[in-house]
Amino acid sequence: MAVRKTPNKAKLKRVQEKAADARAALDAFDEIVEAYLKANGDRLDCFGVMAANRTDLVHQMRKGRDFRRSTMRRVFAYMENSGS
Repeated sequence: MAVRKTPNKAKLKRVQEKAADARAALDAFDEIVEAYLKANGDRLDCFGVMAANRTDLVHQMRKGRDFRRSTMRRVFAYMENSGS
């Protein structure tokens, strides 16, 4: 019979805080993209194609989809380098 370890409460608290920070970063992604679109007036499908090769990027984001880190990195890179 396996013995269950007692959780380290301090370590668990740090992990929970990191999880909350990660969720906040995902929420910030949506806000940053929306602000970029508002500031630049790009069409949603054009932005999606240019930033991540996806016409439905903004639509899916608005529906609540969570994207891979690689997709978010590509979108951020596009916004940083777009010269608009």
